[in-house]
Amino acid sequence: MIEVRKSLLVPYSAERMFDLIERAEDYPAFLPWCSNATILERHDEVVAAAITVDYHGVKFHFTTRNPKRRPDWLAIRLESGPFRRFEGEWHLAPLGDEGCRIRFDLHYEFASTLMRTLAGPVFGRIADTLVDAFVSRAEQVYVAAPVPSISAGPTPATSRPTQPTPLGLAFGPPPVTAAPERRGPAVAVPAGAAPATPPSAGTTTAPVVTAAPAAAAVAAAPSATTTPAGIAPATASPAPSSVAAAAHDGHPATPTNAPAAPDRETNPPLPEGAMPHG
Repeated sequence: MIEVRKSLLVPYSAERMFDLIERAEDYPAFLPWCSNATILERHDEVVAAAITVDYHGVKFHFTTRNPKRRPDWLAIRLESGPFRRFEGEWHLAPLGDEGCRIRFDLHYEFASTLMRTLAGPVFGRIADTLVDAFVSRAEQVYVAAPVPSISAGPTPATSRPTQPTPLGLAFGPPPVTAAPERRGPAVAVPAGAAPATPPSAGTTTAPVVTAAPAAAAVAAAPSATTTPAGIAPATASPAPSSVAAAAHDGHPATPTNAPAAPDRETNPPLPEGAMPHG
């Protein structure tokens, strides 16, 4: 008969460790030698399970029916399997609120020499590492998923340290500069056409250019000249035809607005000291 005794202090409560040991249906998730586990019976005083061992080429089944007293004691009692004897006990002693002492005792003996030769070394390794395997499972379950704490109020906002502002820099966000208005190319509008309706804000507009009046209309419209007060309007120059007629008679052309020359034949100059005639 082979005896296994293990004792260990762990930073987990007796209730938590007891629940890990009692839940045989979870064994395949973290015990590499257990390929299947089925709960046959469970209530406050007993849990029964069928376990399949498949490890390093050795495979067999056994069934146990285990009395329990949560959270400090769980016994192992063989129902069926390749053992002549298979019994053990788990003892969990609380140490404060967050720790406990685990003690594991197991006694087993295979029913045949062949099973002892083939399965003995493998099952001996399983029994020696069983307590450590449950502790590793507790680290994964209870440390990786801690119980969330309840806050008494809203979390205060964390203020960032104030950075000094260099000289010459203004506070606040940069001013927003309006985008320049875009204008399209000029579009000529025929004379007499009504101007286009002013576009709404935010749209691109093309400046309207009004076509100049026809040449005939420009020639027909007289140009008005404003004359300042007190100044006589200037006399228009003679037409080229009048100047040409005067030159044709042998006399130089005289503008009509020039002063008249004195008549030397009718009014000769008087000698000095002479009296004029009647």
